Amino acid sequence: MTTQWTPEQVWTWHRKLPWLVGCNFLPSTAINQLEMFQPDDYDRHREVLARELGWAAGLGMNSLRVFLHDLLWAGDRDGFCRRFDDFLDLCAERRIRPMIVFFDACHRSEPKLGIQPDPIPGLHNPGWAQSPTVGTLKNESDWPRLEHYITEVLKRHGTDDRILCWDLYNEPCNAGFDFDETKAPFCEKLVTEVFGWARSAAPSQPLTVCTWQSPDPQTEHDEAALTDYQRHVLATQRKALELSDIISFHNYGPSSALRMQIERLETLGRPLFCTEYMARTLHSRFEDSLPVLKKKNVAAYNWGFVSGKSQTIFPWGSPAGAPDPAIWFHDLLRPDGSAFDPNEMELIRKLTGA
Repeated sequence: MTTQWTPEQVWTWHRKLPWLVGCNFLPSTAINQLEMFQPDDYDRHREVLARELGWAAGLGMNSLRVFLHDLLWAGDRDGFCRRFDDFLDLCAERRIRPMIVFFDACHRSEPKLGIQPDPIPGLHNPGWAQSPTVGTLKNESDWPRLEHYITEVLKRHGTDDRILCWDLYNEPCNAGFDFDETKAPFCEKLVTEVFGWARSAAPSQPLTVCTWQSPDPQTEHDEAALTDYQRHVLATQRKALELSDIISFHNYGPSSALRMQIERLETLGRPLFCTEYMARTLHSRFEDSLPVLKKKNVAAYNWGFVSGKSQTIFPWGSPAGAPDPAIWFHDLLRPDGSAFDPNEMELIRKLTGA
């Protein structure tokens, strides 16, 4: 579709779907989205991918949130397309329709193709790769390459029924590692640009960009009291809400905060997708949050699945060398498929009807 979906159009699409539940997915043997899809790495991980996708399906997960990277397209587009096709087939065989993420503002600012770094013990998500790199983000003369990447992938897969929808930019203006406030105005501009590029390719699936940080973009603010960075974050999130076909958001708070956020976003009159939640030590837990999401028919994607090289069992800000935590921050399963908490598995299966 070349214009934003109307509420009527997107609700017609949404009513045909089951309740969507899944996770943000990375195989346990990959440290980031580059290592997931690079040529030799993908072949090495394929057996793991197939096994872990099967575990997800066994829990009743019918969607996943999966991240790509513009460098994969730039470095080997034909090979990348073949591997991406194969991954989509693996998902389809298990009746899983992924949400595909193009860009991401979080963590390592200047990743490169090739052998990826080994994890630094104790650090949360130590190798995750920003897309585009901050150097590319700040050099707008490089953006035609990004536009070509977006439009060509969407022309190839924009009517692909294996794909549920497109998440154009994860947490624009955020950073994690390598925090850089000066990139925020470029992120804000890129959000507008990427919606335009994507719509020019006329995909049949809906588009979204998430809101991810307070202050709440729907409420009034004393903007004079905000820093330049905070103003760009606020403006970017308002653009995401204005331009998205489906409303996606992140919530790592307790169920009371999740319920309040859902109630505010429901006023926008579009289907809601919670594309990140579940951080046990922040009181964002399956037993409290997942029933709320199901009752409200909000799509639910927790962060993480099988504990591995991404090390997201560790909390944000954990120091290098930290011991394994008694309570995992994210993730559900160990690499052998056993559960961190069997009660969580029972709850997920009950709510999904697996």
